[in-house]
Amino acid sequence: MSSRTDPRAAVLAVAVAFACGTAHAAVQCPPKSDGRSLARSDGGSLYQGDPANNVLLAPTQSNPGGRRVNIWNTPDPSGIVLVCRYEGSRTPLVFNLTPDIRSCQQGAGSFSCK
Repeated sequence: MSSRTDPRAAVLAVAVAFACGTAHAAVQCPPKSDGRSLARSDGGSLYQGDPANNVLLAPTQSNPGGRRVNIWNTPDPSGIVLVCRYEGSRTPLVFNLTPDIRSCQQGAGSFSCK
């Protein structure tokens, strides 16, 4: 991951962080970034601390209605980072989870935390 920050990603991260200041605010990977769709297989990942340290958190899997859903329970989200990846792009969007986030879920083409 590059150390250069995309200014649009920084603005989006600030907007999401501000929105998350309200109770029960959800955080999600936007479906598109720079016109590119959220990557299908690894659209979102959760890390403990700086993603550069590669401490990737493993989800549990569920199959409601025959579709695969990855679920992360975050009883203590302090220091957990959401990284959103997009098809054909090397620049992910990165969000620090706020204390009110308790779970995250990745399904077909989406990644959200609430």
